[in-house]
Amino acid sequence: MVLIGFPAAGKTSVGRELQERYGWSWVDVDDAVERKDGRAIARIIREDGEQQFRTLERNAFVEALQAKARVVSIGGGALMNVDTHSELVRGTRDGSLLAVCLCVSPQTAAKRICEEVQRSGPTRPLLAAAADNAGAPDLPTMVERVRNLMKKRESLYQFAEHRVATDNASVEEVVAEVMRLVGGEQK
Repeated sequence: MVLIGFPAAGKTSVGRELQERYGWSWVDVDDAVERKDGRAIARIIREDGEQQFRTLERNAFVEALQAKARVVSIGGGALMNVDTHSELVRGTRDGSLLAVCLCVSPQTAAKRICEEVQRSGPTRPLLAAAADNAGAPDLPTMVERVRNLMKKRESLYQFAEHRVATDNASVEEVVAEVMRLVGGEQK
């Protein structure tokens, strides 16, 4: 099962819960990139550029599939890599992969990202929050940034055979819905 969706849709949280609740092997591709490279994603992008990050992300995705992880959470922009997108589309068509798209509204994604920035600092460099003079994230500006990025990426997620809305649901509720959609089985 590959969890896809926009940043802040809940892919990491849902993957972690599937691992904890069912003992399934799980790989978070962003975490795998950071472990292998030894740097945070924001630093990789700042120092080496987004294209280099996307290459590292692609490699980590391929390694997760080769390791036969039961659940793989990929970054919100991972499908911008043509090879990654093509592999997922092909895999869903031939039945070797199951894609579940976690869906989130621009307002909810922006709110979650702003809350994350307040807790941990900016960890999503492609959605770096606009800040006021005190350095606090600006929610209306973030909503607009998220909305614009969603428009650019929305077609990338269309192939997923299953969609789960995460706006008003707890992680446990999303996991239950994922399990209902896949019939408790997964590839």
